[in-house]
Order: sequence, then C-alpha cells, then structure tokens
Amino acid sequence: MVAEIRKEFQRIGGLKLAQKKYPFECDNDPANGTATYYTEDGKVVKLYVDWGVVGDYYSTTEYYFKNEKLIFIFESVTGGPAMGPDKTTEKRIYINNDKTIRFIKDKKTLPCETCEYTEKSHEYKMLKAFNTNNAQKAICDFD
Repeated sequence: MVAEIRKEFQRIGGLKLAQKKYPFECDNDPANGTATYYTEDGKVVKLYVDWGVVGDYYSTTEYYFKNEKLIFIFESVTGGPAMGPDKTTEKRIYINNDKTIRFIKDKKTLPCETCEYTEKSHEYKMLKAFNTNNAQKAICDFD
C-alpha cells in the first residue's frame, strides 16, 4: 500500500495543476501563512500550507488526496533556540482508509501520532473549505 501511495504522490508531483491560494492569519498565532490548493479536474489532490514563522520555527505541511480521501502528509519544521543551530524535523504519514499505515519521523518508523482521520479531522476541514470563502477558519481551527 505504501508503494501505491508513493506512486500517486509522484503522479501528482508531475502534473501541471490549477492552483488557488488563500492567505491566512490565525488569531491565536502570530504566523501569516498561505494555503495553496492544487486541483485536478476540479478536485483537490494537494494542499500545501506554508504556516510561516512561529517563534523560532518555520513550518510547511503538504496534504495529498485521492478521490477526496487523505492518503499522505509531509510536514517539515525548521528552527531552534535563538542561540543554537537550526534543526529540521520531517514527518511522513501514509494513510489508507483514514488510518495511518506508516509514520516516519526523521527517517525512523515510529508508532503513529494520529492514527485515524475522520470528517471532523483538521485535514478534512481544510479540504472542505476549498469551495468556500471560509478557508482561514478551517485552516486555523485545530479543535
């Protein structure tokens, strides 16, 4: 299943996709970010969220969808203490039928942090916000 998800990830990466960008600023967070929705035939296949700088960290997350179902998440966070070197942490989450089938953090396979996704999950709230004028609310709402 992981190989199939990788194949779809690569397929999406090779396409010229339509884009729609939503700038956002979350109330409880001083970050100014941008969410970019990529569509194929009118359906979101990728969502790239540039969370911006929060404190001493810069973060981006990519969400991949197939048939409006979440299949893969790639998260990158770079930063560190003001007087220390920056460190980058990467997470790769492979998802099948809304369940995490593999979680990799910094090239190590570990138990999942989020093991199941539902319609109420943040990822699906953001997906559904694509065709609304309320993307900022969905992006900033982590409840």
